[in-house]
Amino acid sequence: MNAFFSVPFILGIAVSSIFAVSDTCKDGASFRQTAERSQFKLQKKCYEVIGSKGDRPGYANIQDAIEAARGEGASLHRPAIIVVEPGRYEENFTLYAGIEIEGMEGKPFAIDKIEKQVPKAFIVPPSGITLPAPACCCPPGAGTTFSEQILTGTGTYTPTPGTSYIYVQIVGGGGAGGGAENSGTSGISSGSGGGAGGYSAGWFTAAATAFSVGAGGIGVPGANGGNGAATTFGSLTANGGAGGIFTSVDSVQLQNGGAGGAATGQIASPGQNGGLTFVTNTLAQGYSGPGAPGPFSGGAPAATPNLITPQTLPGIAANGFGGGGSGGYVNAAVGIAAGGNGSAGTIIIIEFH
Repeated sequence: MNAFFSVPFILGIAVSSIFAVSDTCKDGASFRQTAERSQFKLQKKCYEVIGSKGDRPGYANIQDAIEAARGEGASLHRPAIIVVEPGRYEENFTLYAGIEIEGMEGKPFAIDKIEKQVPKAFIVPPSGITLPAPACCCPPGAGTTFSEQILTGTGTYTPTPGTSYIYVQIVGGGGAGGGAENSGTSGISSGSGGGAGGYSAGWFTAAATAFSVGAGGIGVPGANGGNGAATTFGSLTANGGAGGIFTSVDSVQLQNGGAGGAATGQIASPGQNGGLTFVTNTLAQGYSGPGAPGPFSGGAPAATPNLITPQTLPGIAANGFGGGGSGGYVNAAVGIAAGGNGSAGTIIIIEFH
């Protein structure tokens, strides 16, 4: 079998009885063979596997020959060939780009069994975040099958029977957008966007654990938006995002959005801040702030005013988990508007069996 692979992978193999002596690696010499590869002529250096025979130079097993080829720089640009003596080889080996395996005298290299190794789960941290050792990959013995639980409300998590380790991600509730007030016949009032809930994650040995999922903030007519509540799971905490800011009718207003929630844990990241709102009554211009997006929410878009006719526009509620609501908007209208509600947080648990 000729095999070329762009990335390493693991095979568990048992090779059937095969072949006789080949001219490819006769007498163990470093024979170079010409091969077509694209439009280039490349030479393949040869490495012979002789098993338990000791009658000539060679390697006792396939992996030793592969490692020798790698050590001498085998690659797609410097290909190598592993030629295998007749026999049965039961071993795990790793193939790499630019390395072929074949039987003596060009006979087929028969593989009785291939067992693809299931990769361990692997968490890539955000740029600039340093992980403690337990958080970078599956702990030993974590298992290769998994199930998932998504928790709501408050209570005690109970692992699925057979679970050894869990990987937990939590998000705090998103803040509501700021409201807008009665703007009379010519003024403009608007609110900024609510902040997103914080994010935290970590590995734990499976055990019953108390938890609480934070609610999203509630929009209030003509006032600041409500804050999102914190989500907790054991030692992990993800605080809720702050509500957006209400702006009164004034000549010029530029108001930042609600702050994103802080977080603590093995992996922790604060939520994004809500979008700002801008109003200038002198020029009769303005807009409300969008809600902040989170890891599991796109955030709420800003209300869309037309700036011509009187309008009272409530903010838009966030979707997903932990997103901020957008601010309300009132233009030359008698009425008050609430900001959009933030979305509740979440707890997502991946259980390894």
